Amino acid sequence: MQPKHGIVHAGAGQFNGWPANHGMWAWDEEVLVRFTNGYFRSDAGFHDIDPRRSRGSLYARSFDGGKSWAIEHAGDPFARETTPEPSAGGIDFTHPDFAMRIRNGQWCVSTDRGREWSPRYELPDFGTGEQLTARTDYIVKDAATCLIFLSIEEPERETDEEIDRSLCAAIVDGGAAVEFRGWITEDPDQRSIMPATTQLADGTLLTIIRQTDFHGAFDEYDKRENYLEAFRSTDDGRTWTSVGRIADTHNPAAAVTLGDDSVVVAYGYRTEPYGIRGRITTDCGETWSEEFVLRDDGRSADLGYPRMVARPDGTLLVVYYFTTVERKEQHIAATIFDPATT
Repeated sequence: MQPKHGIVHAGAGQFNGWPANHGMWAWDEEVLVRFTNGYFRSDAGFHDIDPRRSRGSLYARSFDGGKSWAIEHAGDPFARETTPEPSAGGIDFTHPDFAMRIRNGQWCVSTDRGREWSPRYELPDFGTGEQLTARTDYIVKDAATCLIFLSIEEPERETDEEIDRSLCAAIVDGGAAVEFRGWITEDPDQRSIMPATTQLADGTLLTIIRQTDFHGAFDEYDKRENYLEAFRSTDDGRTWTSVGRIADTHNPAAAVTLGDDSVVVAYGYRTEPYGIRGRITTDCGETWSEEFVLRDDGRSADLGYPRMVARPDGTLLVVYYFTTVERKEQHIAATIFDPATT
């Protein structure tokens, strides 16, 4: 099966981007994705979004596993001018229509497939005094427990660069409390953000972290290394072991476990030829397949930030933002592919 590409949302004069900053959820063939919606401006800098004009976000929903989409203008609890509150608990994380969103130091849930969302709940800073820089990444463990994968700013340094460190925490007691589990990364000269986590049948966790190594030279751009690194935990996120780099790219990953415990990873590729690529492991990150290319027709490096889910027929749906010579304005695209034939 050749990968099949489609458009989730595009608009004249629009910049649509960064699904990984918001999230994507699936219930059999029903899929919901959220993304940023702004104004296109070709001379704005690395990102072709006009910084002088307002931006918002949109949902797109599919009822056929990502073949067709409809836009929804649902409310955003993170945009409300209200104070986040502690959760009182009583959340059933195994509800069949459950979804969670995490953004920086806040989280919220839905039990109607993202049509309505709870108030925003606070996340602790785990005694660091620093700001969380999290996006949506979670694993439901049972009705009362959900693992969440976050990043948090490191203590301030003599640099303007953002330095973050990734960690695992657990929302327990039906949402009434949040517990620190363990740091995923340790290097103080490393920016470590945007975990993409999946779980194998035996409970082993595999997360793919977006890394930037500065090698102590925070103000020297040419000395940076950008790559994706895999980490594994066998104790519900308390301790982690690196199982090595999997791709050289300045882009977050998306990860899905298949029924045979294979893990498929997809990511934006911001070096020519620009596009969407991936790799597969069948031994929890010990070894990886050759890199496969889903598409390499990108116009620029301003693309990627994928989310990915398994479809009922065993194929995968990956959604990302993209730009081509023919459709230069950044749009949300989708690719359906069979990992067995990549």
